[in-house]
Parts: sequence; structure tokens; C-alpha cells
Amino acid sequence: MSIRPDYEKQSLVNLSSAIASYIGNQSSYPELVIGDQSITDTHSSLLLLVIDGLGYNCLRRQIHSGPLRDNLTARLTSVFPPSTGPVISSLFTATPPAQHGITGWYVYLKELGVVTQFLPFVTMANNHPMDIKISDFIGSSSILRAPRVKSVTVQPEDIVDSKYSSYMSGHSHREGYEGLGDLIDSLSFELSRKGKKFVYAYYGELDHLSHKFGCEHEKTLNHLELIDEKIGNFLEHNLPRDVRVIITADHGMVDATRDTLILGEDHPALTDTLTMPVCGDTRTGYCYVRPSRVDNFLNYIDDNLSHACYVRESSELVDEGWFGYKTPSPTFEGRIGDYVLMMKENYAYLNHFPGRNRKIILGHHGGVSEEEMYVPLIVFER
Repeated sequence: MSIRPDYEKQSLVNLSSAIASYIGNQSSYPELVIGDQSITDTHSSLLLLVIDGLGYNCLRRQIHSGPLRDNLTARLTSVFPPSTGPVISSLFTATPPAQHGITGWYVYLKELGVVTQFLPFVTMANNHPMDIKISDFIGSSSILRAPRVKSVTVQPEDIVDSKYSSYMSGHSHREGYEGLGDLIDSLSFELSRKGKKFVYAYYGELDHLSHKFGCEHEKTLNHLELIDEKIGNFLEHNLPRDVRVIITADHGMVDATRDTLILGEDHPALTDTLTMPVCGDTRTGYCYVRPSRVDNFLNYIDDNLSHACYVRESSELVDEGWFGYKTPSPTFEGRIGDYVLMMKENYAYLNHFPGRNRKIILGHHGGVSEEEMYVPLIVFER
């Protein structure tokens, strides 16, 4: 079953819209409402903790009691595609990909004629950081620009000062950490300081382990139990009073197998129909097709990959509102190719870039399954 984002009511964009209102900014998308009240209708300080890769279904399967499960308030939809780049950009801007233009991990920038890994802001040609302003390639402003509430962003030490993080953090104070224990210590310190404040925090180790070992692997599930234990203890025993905590995720995960991994280098006839590598993510791929080879492209997919994916015209997905229901920004133009490969079941498409070592990953996201698209909304307040 394909799940489409609910940008009207219960998506991560609506959550971010509510946070934007809380800190004194506005969004063009509706605020998230639970019952008849905005999720951020509070005089307390507010913490948003994003646990990368923690899908709603996974949480319900694996965690049966404790503060996280007991305070599971709702099921939200992610954005399309449900992948870290598009989602984190939506949380920082309160807009979907049609407006901010970050459409996957691999993003083609037509202004430069290069394929990039957008969040680290490096080109796939040489993996070097791009010495240009990242703001020129993001179509929406951060909700943390000139916030009326004191704001802090807490992120891993290795990304807190990146170009992407620096821009999206706006005028908030940035704080780096190393490891789960250090994250909790940083949250305790920042939330205990005087005055009303908004704290955004991101934790990515669960996603990393899911990619490396699979989301159902013992090492991954053990780490999820550790997260539940450490965060649960923080909420029950160390959370300062007058703080509302919202915990969510960017996406869930599915595990591929060796039989369901589609390796790009195994399909040179497909590559020959394209003008550049497949962009996007492993579960949603954007294909830039040579005009003279469209029939060859469609026939190849039908004959060789129809068991693994659907192929849709990119413009159709835009018209249907997958990327957002408002008029796309100029930045969005050229970011989703001519056709989109939407992977079925647990299939994944792994691109290959010449000169790069192939990395086989087992846990994947970016597709439209329930596992990937539904994320938890956990609300806790002392």
C-alpha cells in the first residue's frame, strides 16, 4: 500500500508549522493539531528531538512500555520522499520539498550541472566540499531565522558547523555533542537554563546502524532499546519542569536482501538512456532521460525492472501533491528528473559512481510503504 504525505493535517510539515508559530514565525502550511489544540500551544519551553530512522511501526513492534511508548500520541506522515535530506529540510523550514527543493540524498543542481550529496554539500565528481553559498540552492527560509524565543540546535559534532547545519540553524545557538550520553547531558544543560526556549536536537546512530546491518538486526534493535532506556530515564528523572518534549523521526526503514538490491552497474542499457546518474535515494530514484531514448528507457524498465519498481512521470507526482500542494519554488525545478522510480516491497536501487568504492547497505528508506512513511509523535511534559 502506497502512503502519500498528509500535508493538510498530520505530517512533519504541519508539526514544523506549529513550531514556527511557537517561536514567532509563520508558515503557509497548517499547524499540527491534536484534538482541538495546537501541539505547541504551551507557555513552557519546547524540545523537539528527532531520532533518525525510528519508524512508527518499528517503535510499536519493539518498545512495549516506558515513557516513549506510553506517551505515543499520534502517527504522522513524513514527506515525500521520506529521507533525511527532504525531511530535516522540511522540519527546519515548515515547507515540503516542492518549496525547499531538497528532494533526496543525491540532488542534481542544474545551475552548476553537477550531482551532489546535498547535506554534506559535496559533488559526486570528486567528493570535495563546494565553496559556494548553500542558501542559493534552498528555496525556503529557516524558521529559526530571527526567532522570538531563544533557540538552540543540538547536533552531532561532525555536522553541527557544516554549511547546511549553519544555514538551517538560522540565528539559534549551535551545540555539538558526541554520543548518546553527551546528547542527553547537553539537553539537560540547555533546558535547565533560565527562560523560555526552543531546543532542536537530532540523533542519527539508529539510522546508521540500520543502513549498515539492517533495521531488524540484533545490533540495531539493541541500540533502539538503549535509546528507549536512556531517553526514558531522562524524561522521567532529569527533565526540567516546564518543558514540553516532542519526539519524532524523519522516516522509518525497510531491509533489502541481496536478491532485492538492484545495482546500477548491472544495467548498462538503462544507464545509456540517461543523461546523468539516477538521483534521489535508494527507494525513490529520479531519472533524467535522453529525449531520443524515452521509449528505450520505458521499455527497459518494463522488461527488466517492473518486478522491482513502478515508473511514474515526475510531473504527474507534482500534480498529485506528493511533494507538496502549493506551487513549487524555482529552486525545485530540475530536482526530480523526467521520471521517478518508486521501488516496490523491499527492493532498492543502488547507484554506482566511477572511482567510488561500492557500499552495500541493507537498511533503506525513501519509499512509500507504511514502514517508511509513518513516524511517531511522542509528547511528554512534566
